[in-house]
Amino acid sequence: DVCSSDLGDKLVANNVVFFVGPVPLLYIPRYSQPLNDDRPRVTIIPGKKKQWGVFVLSAWRYYFNENARGVIRLDWREFTGVAGGFDYNYKIDDYGQGELKFYYMQERDRRKKEGVHAERQRYSIDYKHEWQIDKNSRLFGEYHRYGERDFRYDYFYEAYEKEAQPETQISFTHVKSNYSIEGYLRKRVNRFENVVEKLPEVSLDISSLEIGNSNLYYDSEFSAANLHIKRDHSAEDTDAVRFDNYNQLSYPTRFPGYFKWISFTPYIGERQTFYNKDKEGSTHENFFRGIYYGGFDMSTRFYRAFDVEKDLWNIEINKLRH
Repeated sequence: DVCSSDLGDKLVANNVVFFVGPVPLLYIPRYSQPLNDDRPRVTIIPGKKKQWGVFVLSAWRYYFNENARGVIRLDWREFTGVAGGFDYNYKIDDYGQGELKFYYMQERDRRKKEGVHAERQRYSIDYKHEWQIDKNSRLFGEYHRYGERDFRYDYFYEAYEKEAQPETQISFTHVKSNYSIEGYLRKRVNRFENVVEKLPEVSLDISSLEIGNSNLYYDSEFSAANLHIKRDHSAEDTDAVRFDNYNQLSYPTRFPGYFKWISFTPYIGERQTFYNKDKEGSTHENFFRGIYYGGFDMSTRFYRAFDVEKDLWNIEINKLRH
């Protein structure tokens, strides 16, 4: 059942069924095809690799509307069999945008000898969502679940090379001119990973806050975290509560007289960290760590303005500073 759009920029089909030979593979209640999209709807990549043998990778792009689109994947590899999945990209008005990726295979390694266990389920689930709540606030979350440690390495090497161990996390950030507040939660979902969980961590960052009109500036960071160290396939973990505080005072100025072209900023600071346990996990005595420091920064700039006025390559030049 096919009908055209009132605007003439797309075709809309209802009750769509995709067949592979006589087998119905996919049913879509409503399908929309933009007429101004010149990218291929179907991509088929044949080839041969040492670890896969002969393979055929296929991708069907689907488009419901501007806020819902993605890719359906159906792949065959000589040594491991059939696999498939989908990518789904979406936007929700006033609530952000996200992406869901799923891939699954009942892998049967045909290179193994008869009698050796060669069949296993392998899959990946990747989900991300970002919501810019307002100009100062952002919420971001991502979830990554894998059936095995080497699955992405074996089948999605480019993604693995960019990020070997993606984090499952949720973060909220609120940023103003002189301070920012962040809430952060990180959780392990794959037992084969080594992860320091933060359940949660909250922090306040104060940056270059002038105290009155004194030209004295205050910087500070404070964070509180509930930490859990999760180890690869181990039931034993280590946990601790940590409070961390950093404070610094600085006084940006210039040298007097002939040396006023030199910026000079002396500073003093301290940092204190508290743990409710030591590294062996003992709670008999709280653990403090503190440092105090001071110093200064010096800097300057050298430049010269050249009296150049011309039109070069349709660019109007009125003086140059080097």
